[in-house]
Amino acid sequence: MQTAFEKFGEDKRHHIINNFTAAAIEACGPAYHQEFIRDLLILLKTKKNWSMARHCYAPYYPDKTRNGSILWEEIMLHGDSSGYYIPKEESSLVFRCRELLSHLFPTLEPHGLMIGPGSAWARLAKEIPALRSMGVVNASAWDLNPKFADGAAEDIGRELQIPVQAIVGDFTKPLPDKIRLPETRPIVATMFGSTITQFSLLDQKNGNSPSLCGFLNNLHNVTYGNSFILATIDSNLDTERSLDCYRGRHFRTWQNWLWDFTAYMTGDNRFNPRSIEYFPKVDPETRAVIHSHIVMENTRIRINNECFRLKKGDLLEIGISQKYTPEEIKAAASHCDWEEIAVLRDNGSVRLLLYMDKHMSKEWATRVKSALKRAPANMLG
Repeated sequence: MQTAFEKFGEDKRHHIINNFTAAAIEACGPAYHQEFIRDLLILLKTKKNWSMARHCYAPYYPDKTRNGSILWEEIMLHGDSSGYYIPKEESSLVFRCRELLSHLFPTLEPHGLMIGPGSAWARLAKEIPALRSMGVVNASAWDLNPKFADGAAEDIGRELQIPVQAIVGDFTKPLPDKIRLPETRPIVATMFGSTITQFSLLDQKNGNSPSLCGFLNNLHNVTYGNSFILATIDSNLDTERSLDCYRGRHFRTWQNWLWDFTAYMTGDNRFNPRSIEYFPKVDPETRAVIHSHIVMENTRIRINNECFRLKKGDLLEIGISQKYTPEEIKAAASHCDWEEIAVLRDNGSVRLLLYMDKHMSKEWATRVKSALKRAPANMLG
């Protein structure tokens, strides 16, 4: 029996097919539309799917001034005015560490691998200064969002005058077909935006969250054991300050947009996106911020021929921001044969972690560790 997506691929008529919006499918492609509907179904059936958060970044929306990518850009530019301090602290830390990075990597002529490069502001404020300081000779931008991957490849290529390939795909999984990374040079993977804290430390079945060890094992495989990681974490463990970071207007607007996108992607014109609002909470056991949404009034969402009813007060968990100390990440990473070689810090709560695959070439490892001995003591934790 044909699915709605197969039928759409054949006739591409602009009307609702089995209650899916044909225009939405055409805008984002049948494959992404299927992923969205699959993740939404899991969320509505179980009230928890931490994979749903990735759809908040989606660039597919009729109003080009209010899609997920644009709203995320607004957070990067102005989020600190409403409490979201992380991007500006990261940028400040990268700026301070440029001299150190220029001592560690340029003689290796590394390949830069941007994992989740994100918005244009983030690329200009964090990735480009870091990659320039490290003296990368070529690079790759790996993101599930094609706008972010393509935009990063274009911006970094233009600013650094180096070849950059865009990799569109999930960076917790193997590389897409026909995409390969260099085998004969070291790779420095950058993970800003506290991307690394989206993972649980160990394998566990909670909210479909991928584990840090699973990610590190995958990175080892796709980089042939030749990679360093430069990653940021927010080590702030003050739960009230953590919540204030996400309660601000810019972050809240971005999260609430997910329900406008849901109405568009399901073709359900009767669903009121304002009936669900962002309502972050802290897990008292793990200190993690759960990106939950509360149902403000009884509502329902129709997907194909199935109707899902939501009651006032229901909580839907769509994502998580883990809160780890550098020591906790170090302990988890050591189980996967990754070694912490430096923790770089500024005056804020953001930390810049430098890790190395223990299977790294001995020559490359020795050169970086030797350079670290000449690092300014006030930059190392």
